[in-house]
Amino acid sequence: MKNSRRGTQLKLVLELTNSQLVLFKPSWYSRDEIMNGSVYSGKDRHNSEIVSFHLAAILNLRYTPIVAGRRISLRDSLKYADAELQQTMPVVNNLQCVYGVCHFCKSDEIVCDDQQNGTLEGAVLFTIPGKIIKYRSPWQRTYKEQLKAEWEKNDNYCALISKKLNFDVLLDLIDAAIFDFLIQNGDRHHYETRENRVLLLDNGKGFVSDAQLGRGY
Repeated sequence: MKNSRRGTQLKLVLELTNSQLVLFKPSWYSRDEIMNGSVYSGKDRHNSEIVSFHLAAILNLRYTPIVAGRRISLRDSLKYADAELQQTMPVVNNLQCVYGVCHFCKSDEIVCDDQQNGTLEGAVLFTIPGKIIKYRSPWQRTYKEQLKAEWEKNDNYCALISKKLNFDVLLDLIDAAIFDFLIQNGDRHHYETRENRVLLLDNGKGFVSDAQLGRGY
């Protein structure tokens, strides 16, 4: 078990039988917690990843990683963690915890084994094989309330983008926009491709409150 360097939030890399590598996104919130702030506020929601996978399957969007909800014991997994990760796995109130190493990881923001069942709930994401290329989304927001992005100001923006992007990629990005609207994800600032098809990765910022949705779209 080790840190994943991918993205900005805590993800653990787990090695399963036959050297299968998966990502584990831990649960930071209860399933019914209402997020406050902007549409992209807070940490990733593991249940958003799970529901997004099932929704993508219903919509026949097959470029989404397989995701399943699972519980792991941090205490039992400690002996399998590499040295770097072990340095970020304190025991708090007799519970094994972790904060990891990532852009937004902080030692005072930890997730821990549950006091009742001794496990940490999360989402397990199977890694997609092959060469994956990352691009900045042409519809990335500025993340500044007073500063609009070019696509929010220029009525001819779509015509300009259509001349720059591969046609199949453009169609995939349209699918991604519809998908993000359905899961209420306002945080797709980058996108990844494999064999010139857009992958629907990082769906953890979905399912915000109605109030957030109104401010974010």
